[in-house]
Amino acid sequence: MKTTKIIRLQAENVKRLRAVEIRPDGALVPIRGKNGAGKSSVLDAIWMALGGRKAIPRKPVREGAEEASITVELEDLVIERRIKPGGQSTLVVSSRDGARFASPQAMLDRLVGGLSFDPLAFARMKPAEQCDVLRKIVGLDTGAIEAKRAELYDARTVLNREVKRLDGEISGVARDPDAPESEVSVAALTEEMRAAEAAHRERDRAAHDVELRAADLRQAEDHAEGLRGEIKDLEGQIAKLRQRLDDGEKKVLPSRRAALENARTHAADLPTPDRDAIRERLASAETLNAAVRANARRDELEAKRAAAEAKSKEATDAITKLDEEKAAAIAGASYPLEGLTVDDEGVLLAGLPLEQASSAEQLRASVAIGLALNPELRVLLVRDGSLLDADSMRMLSEAAIAADAQVWIEVVGTGGVGIVIEDGAVGGAKAAKAAKAAKAAKAAQ
Repeated sequence: MKTTKIIRLQAENVKRLRAVEIRPDGALVPIRGKNGAGKSSVLDAIWMALGGRKAIPRKPVREGAEEASITVELEDLVIERRIKPGGQSTLVVSSRDGARFASPQAMLDRLVGGLSFDPLAFARMKPAEQCDVLRKIVGLDTGAIEAKRAELYDARTVLNREVKRLDGEISGVARDPDAPESEVSVAALTEEMRAAEAAHRERDRAAHDVELRAADLRQAEDHAEGLRGEIKDLEGQIAKLRQRLDDGEKKVLPSRRAALENARTHAADLPTPDRDAIRERLASAETLNAAVRANARRDELEAKRAAAEAKSKEATDAITKLDEEKAAAIAGASYPLEGLTVDDEGVLLAGLPLEQASSAEQLRASVAIGLALNPELRVLLVRDGSLLDADSMRMLSEAAIAADAQVWIEVVGTGGVGIVIEDGAVGGAKAAKAAKAAKAAKAAQ
């Protein structure tokens, strides 16, 4: 279907309107009038005729009338809608040759798109709101990317917070370069000390045994010496004493000497551990173990920090990738105006925020965006046109001409170029013509 504009509007009993017929001339169609005269109802009639149920308000029919009727003639279509006071409506859409469409509202829905888009309202929006509108128009949905980015950003924030916490904890754990690789076993040292004490006690017992054996030997020798003296004194007892001496020398003395030698050998073979060294090692064991534990704790913290930092880098890389995907999606979108794009904060035009552009550029961009919603129906409806001064009105007209569009704009007041609505009808010279055309159209029906 080719692009099209409104060439004729006829409306009766629509809201405040009694009967109007308008044949627009030019790209800008100002609808002027005092407050309450019905000028808003003209734009509402267009929207109700094309938009259907979603566009029909709670009280669409003029007070006291049985129904409202709207005819909108486009360059290649005729739309006729009748509306009851309760909002029920009938619709007929036909081509210029009289052929009717079987599903008229579905066809209009495809045609009108965003007829409710008001370029002036868009120009007054906040940058974030403009950005949302433009994203919807170009089909740019980065919500999933932004949600994933926010999730990764939050996760990275937690990881970075953990890295900082671990840094603080690590700074409070000093590393001892002289500490051994593992903790000293206090239990093993205690057992070693117990064994050393037992060895010293055994050695003391062995030394005491040597002394006893030596005393026994000395006693035996003294006894033998005494016997020798008795021999001298008691020659008569020599034989008996010799026998006793012989028994002592053959039995007692060898046995005692062997026992002494065995005791000496045993005493010599017993170890002599360095108890002082063990005591020193035992005393320093807890200090060494504390250093080992501190080193182990620092190693653990440093490992955790490295893991957290690695995960943070992974999150950063993922965020960067998502940012690149989002940038590619934004760059690849088809925008309605050359130089128009979006970023996270709003709409950009030629690389600068739209609010920094000139009024003419903002109007041109707003019109282009509105028409992107209506690629076939080149019609825009503008409310609050009274907010525009003469220069702005001229710029809006130029933007409409440049975009090959038709802009219907509501303006408070009766002065200036445009169609004046008075008491629900076209005022002045145009009123008679409109009434005559309406009467003729009604008779033809």
